[in-house]
Amino acid sequence: MAQSGYTPIQLYYSTTASAVPTAGNLADGELAINITDGKVYYKDNGGVVRLLASQGDLTTISFGTTGLTPSTATGGAVTVAGTLVAGNGGTGQSSYGTGDLLYASASTTLSKLTIGSNGQILTSTGTAPTWTSGSSISVGTATNLAGGSAGSLPYQSGAGATTFLSIGTANYVLTSSGSAPQWSQNLSIGSLTASSDSSFTSTGALTISKGTVAQRPGSPTSGMFRFNTDSAAFEGYNGSAWTSVGGITLADDTSTASNLYPLFAAATSGAVSTEYVSSTKLLYRPSDGQLTAPEMYASNGVLTHANQVTSNYTVPTNANVITVGPWTVASGASFTLPSGSRQVLL
Repeated sequence: MAQSGYTPIQLYYSTTASAVPTAGNLADGELAINITDGKVYYKDNGGVVRLLASQGDLTTISFGTTGLTPSTATGGAVTVAGTLVAGNGGTGQSSYGTGDLLYASASTTLSKLTIGSNGQILTSTGTAPTWTSGSSISVGTATNLAGGSAGSLPYQSGAGATTFLSIGTANYVLTSSGSAPQWSQNLSIGSLTASSDSSFTSTGALTISKGTVAQRPGSPTSGMFRFNTDSAAFEGYNGSAWTSVGGITLADDTSTASNLYPLFAAATSGAVSTEYVSSTKLLYRPSDGQLTAPEMYASNGVLTHANQVTSNYTVPTNANVITVGPWTVASGASFTLPSGSRQVLL
């Protein structure tokens, strides 16, 4: 009932549930109401009937624990602020730095990892990613490197470049050219120590240390072996002195005043495996050339001597001399016959 003294305004209406007015029912801008549904309609300037309001319009709004908050809770345009949490499909992050990485730090939480320093590598602590310096990274077993053939060896051939060295010939050893690895048949070593017996089975030759007497080791040890270029002979150190090995070194000795023992061989040709010393039966004194023996035997029946003494000579004491003339003593030379000695001149 309208208030007394006032004229009520009544809209075009319907009591049928869900009934919606048609465009033919309304003029442009005219309102209509379904008093059963509690909905108000209007006709726009395009001739389309639109819903203006409903008794079920928004009265409150809540986003729960999503991290979002509405600007209003009474209706109309609703704006939403805040950051959607990871548990509801968001990130939970409201700002980022250049290069930041997102990772799950818990089942419903995303965290940020700040970009690392130049050259660092992304690794894992077991629970989270972290940036690590390359120098502190321990690499396990590499299963395969692309590009190499069976037996090839990878090496760094330049900055950021890897090259493969093909497998070498059997029994070759890996050496360095000074700029890259290489396979070599010949090996040059400054010092080599073998703790067990060694074998050299080639059909060529073994080159050993060589040098002059002045180049001998300053502190030799027993068993050292070398080639002496001064004497052109092999020599070894016996613990106290360097001695000839596998040959005899000749010396033009005219000063030794003691008797030496001449050496003899049991063969006239070929390799001599044994030499024999004359012992005291035959002695030679380099200082004066004297040869001493218990007896002299000329198997061809001839004993000869010069007919002149050309250098000073003294007959040994209690020794006798046989000479055959003519026989003279050269000018400037002397011949001395001591007391107790006798000379027979034929």
